[in-house]
Amino acid sequence: MLSRRKLAFTLVALFGFFLELLGTHGRCYAYGDVFLVRFLLVPPSIVLMWGVLGWAAWQTYLRWGLVAGVLTPVAVDFLVLEPSAYWTGLWSWGKTWTPRVWFGSSIGNLVVYVSVALFAVYIYKSLAPEQVRSKQDSHPSSV
Repeated sequence: MLSRRKLAFTLVALFGFFLELLGTHGRCYAYGDVFLVRFLLVPPSIVLMWGVLGWAAWQTYLRWGLVAGVLTPVAVDFLVLEPSAYWTGLWSWGKTWTPRVWFGSSIGNLVVYVSVALFAVYIYKSLAPEQVRSKQDSHPSSV
């Protein structure tokens, strides 16, 4: 049986996959040839990345709160993913519905990262509330 945390991870990864379907099929971006395996234009490793970024948002939320949790995936994208993709050809940006801001990515990309982070915090909080309670118990001055 899938644990609640694994279920949360899976749901966040699937949410990321859904957003990837919108982005790739909307021709906002395309993945480079470095990704040999794709499912409906989306590399499975990218789906796993969304799960990891959602988990990171959750862990950061538990320690430092919602704003930090939401900004964690945004920071990873801004500081690591977009520059890496630009220089290595992991993906390239096509037409976007919002202005481009960083290495070809758009404001819409920022909205996607924030959406996944918020979704992750909500799902983990719903499925693993014991982690929130244990955080509160370990910091009685913050209650």
